[in-house]
Amino acid sequence: MAEPESKIPISFKLEGSPRDQGLVRFSDFATFVEGTLATLRALEREATNAAQAQIEYRVTQLEISSAAFALEAIDDPTTRETEKIIAARLVEGLAAVRDGLVGIAAFDPSVRNGLSKMLSPLRRGVQSVSALIGDTPVTLVGRAAAKIRLAEVFEESAAVGSFSGSVDALNVHGDHFFYLYPPVGPTKIKCVFSPDLLDEVKSSIKRYVTIFGLIEYAEPSAFPVRIVVDRLVAHPPAVQLPSLSSLWGISPSAGGPDEVIFVRHLRDAE
Repeated sequence: MAEPESKIPISFKLEGSPRDQGLVRFSDFATFVEGTLATLRALEREATNAAQAQIEYRVTQLEISSAAFALEAIDDPTTRETEKIIAARLVEGLAAVRDGLVGIAAFDPSVRNGLSKMLSPLRRGVQSVSALIGDTPVTLVGRAAAKIRLAEVFEESAAVGSFSGSVDALNVHGDHFFYLYPPVGPTKIKCVFSPDLLDEVKSSIKRYVTIFGLIEYAEPSAFPVRIVVDRLVAHPPAVQLPSLSSLWGISPSAGGPDEVIFVRHLRDAE
């Protein structure tokens, strides 16, 4: 009798921020676990074209004093081939995020959404995520993994773009965020950012800046409710900008025909 095929083990380990002594906050761990299950479900639907996922998973290992766990699909010979596809696609998805290519990889939007939620703790207090799918390791570290911000699909009401305003109300306790106060439109917009942008954000406090990143909207409002910051550009203070009077005479040789000749040329052209 042929030996049954062994199940494909999947394991993860999260490393927390130095400010938390390497420990992972429970909210980040819960988000990662929920995102992992959402990604596995989406990959199964993608592989089978079924409306509902059927494969169930169980935890096979859960480490004490460490945010690490392992899981496997509950044994079912009818789903073995699908499990292999899911494992291979999960490796592809994590590698695409690591390399900043998830936006051009051939994944269903639901898979991208799952990966987005799964790895969102990397934009907050989690320093790295190490995965081992079968015999294949994939490690995602901070800023490199955060490239998903420009490619992921959080929901239909999100788009990559820019928004300008004044930076204020910086928070670095837990999630890193600040508020952007635009001159028109919404009163303020919450902007979340990765810790490696902290120095740039600090230097932008009380300044007028343009924020580039993933802009999220809450329908039916036309104004953003949140921006996942990729980069920001601080503009010079108003006192450093030239005034209209300072431009007078800056180029005395510039000019053209007087207005009478100009209008005559327009009339003749008709």
